[in-house]
Amino acid sequence: MEAMIKDFNERTRELKNFMLLRAEGACEETDEILCELRDSLGELETRVLQMSKFLEEEKVALERAKEVKAKLQSQHDHLEWMCQHLSKHLPGNIEPSTYDQTNLHPPNERNEQPQQCVPNHAQGQVHEQDPLQEIDLPLVEENPFYVSTQPTSNTNFVAMGLSYITVSEFKNVPKYIHNNRISRDKVNEAIDDFNKVIQEKYTILKSQQSTLSHKMKQKYWKYKEAENEETRGILHFIVIFNVISSLK
Repeated sequence: MEAMIKDFNERTRELKNFMLLRAEGACEETDEILCELRDSLGELETRVLQMSKFLEEEKVALERAKEVKAKLQSQHDHLEWMCQHLSKHLPGNIEPSTYDQTNLHPPNERNEQPQQCVPNHAQGQVHEQDPLQEIDLPLVEENPFYVSTQPTSNTNFVAMGLSYITVSEFKNVPKYIHNNRISRDKVNEAIDDFNKVIQEKYTILKSQQSTLSHKMKQKYWKYKEAENEETRGILHFIVIFNVISSLK
């Protein structure tokens, strides 16, 4: 822009000089130079108009960029507030189970039909935790236990695990039980560890022994020996320690 203005001023100064010369006497050479200067001035005016239009468009774009920056900054501040104030574990929407059959082994491995779930009041010494949440495992090979939605097919598995403790549930726990020695996040981290143990257990039980290592085979037979008529084929676990005291 500065170069164009400088060029324009130089041409104007030359034009003034030629006008002074023309007043003393006209000549063909002077007329040709004046025509060239007139054309040059026309081009300069066109460029100046184009530059002015471009600058106006850039001003509008700059204002829009400032608005976008302000919105992004507002969203950034909101996200920072959420990270500082929201709990690490948020409760999910758990739909009530509509299943009536639970099978821990594929039918083609046990050569049996899926067994009926044993009600909680008929479990005896077996302790089952409720509610349970579904853990998404798309591949059958990765899912150690499942609920059969099609009796004739064994390709659909639904893994189960303990659900997180919600804020309201944790507040309803009597203070004398935990005595403020443990937070809800610690409890939910323990639930994560528990779900990993359950998945590992039933992954081993579902696997063929020929594919297991020596250490995994030992665990396999340990789990098998712990089964009885009440627990065989049913997702279960047995409480053998105090959960609260273990989380201190």
